[in-house]
Amino acid sequence: MASNIYQLYLVTQNVASTTTFQITLLLIIIAVLAYHSSYFNDWREIIAQKNVLLVIAHPDDECMFFSPCAQAMARHAQNVYLVCMSDGDFCGLGTIRQGELIKSCRLLGIDRIEIIINRYLQDDPKAQWDIKLLKKIIRDRVHQHRIDVRDNDVNFFFRSSVVTFDEYGVSGHANHISLYYALKELIYEKDNDCITHIQGFALKTVNICRKYIGVADIAWTMLLKGNSYVCINSLRGCVTSHLAMRAHVSQFVWFRRLYTIFSSFVGETYHLKEK
Repeated sequence: MASNIYQLYLVTQNVASTTTFQITLLLIIIAVLAYHSSYFNDWREIIAQKNVLLVIAHPDDECMFFSPCAQAMARHAQNVYLVCMSDGDFCGLGTIRQGELIKSCRLLGIDRIEIIINRYLQDDPKAQWDIKLLKKIIRDRVHQHRIDVRDNDVNFFFRSSVVTFDEYGVSGHANHISLYYALKELIYEKDNDCITHIQGFALKTVNICRKYIGVADIAWTMLLKGNSYVCINSLRGCVTSHLAMRAHVSQFVWFRRLYTIFSSFVGETYHLKEK
């Protein structure tokens, strides 16, 4: 009897030590986490029944980086507004990319879209945008879309949200980084009538290994979550993310096809509260 138990132990040990078993176990854990993703989506609790403004730099940012977040906002927020600070005319395709952005946003569930055309806000990976100009645009949209709406019955401001990139811009793009500093300065200004009425959130940049291991990063996300808010896509949401990226026909070249397969930003989004 003892020898049979020992032999079973040896077989189990050999199976558990194989790479195939370990990979299979990891995939099962990831699948379970993804299936129960609603338990981890505390981001949706933050935006529930609120007005939300998503600020991006170029057409395709909404699906390449913010897709899980954007879809959650479309489902749970009261109103979602998207402002794109340029038409992405770096290669002379600005008019085409405007139309692609609208198609992509509709797939994500966002239909209130504004594209800023300003000669001082040109698509350029190395150009730092004018922070004062960005602050003015964001401030005006906060008021225009009533992101800081007051409930007159109870004299209370709903703490609604503005979402953009963090100080690393996910990809290091200078335009992305400019948006972060504009929102940060706007929120922390002492003489700013928006300051007590909105919360600013930034999309957290992760290292290149985590960025390109796809849904396998879900496990790391839950372990390293810290004080971040997390939004994990469902399987249907991941398919929607791919379709939204495909809507950007002019940009859907081979390396972006690979991006939609391997990027963790298609399946999950991390948010750090700035204020």
